[in-house]
Amino acid sequence: MTEAAVVEARNAFTELTKPGTHSDHEANAAAAQAVTLARFAHFAAEGKVFPEVYPPPPAGDGSDVFDMADEGGEGTVTFKEFSKFIGRNQNLKNRLREGWEWFTAQFSIENLEDCPKARFMEIWAEAAAKRADA
Repeated sequence: MTEAAVVEARNAFTELTKPGTHSDHEANAAAAQAVTLARFAHFAAEGKVFPEVYPPPPAGDGSDVFDMADEGGEGTVTFKEFSKFIGRNQNLKNRLREGWEWFTAQFSIENLEDCPKARFMEIWAEAAAKRADA
């Protein structure tokens, strides 16, 4: 199995899981398994792991995160609601990486002010800029 086969499997998985994509769990699991199988086949053939380090997933612009948090579709969410949402969605940490701590510090359980989508996206962009790969 070549490196190209691993890249192809990884690209298919990345397409299913990119920011803003609401995809099927079974399809994601099958695509992830294809990546694993391609990597094992490459290791069996070449005797080395490829890639040694995966690039981080794209941070996106945060609009998909805002839309998930805005369950009522009102176009605004309080900082307190975001604080709770972030607590339930720790998987977002992988998208912001080094910017995660700064990002979460912007939201307080005591802050009842509204945070419109534009403001949230500014906060998200600033946190994404703190990523080492940014």
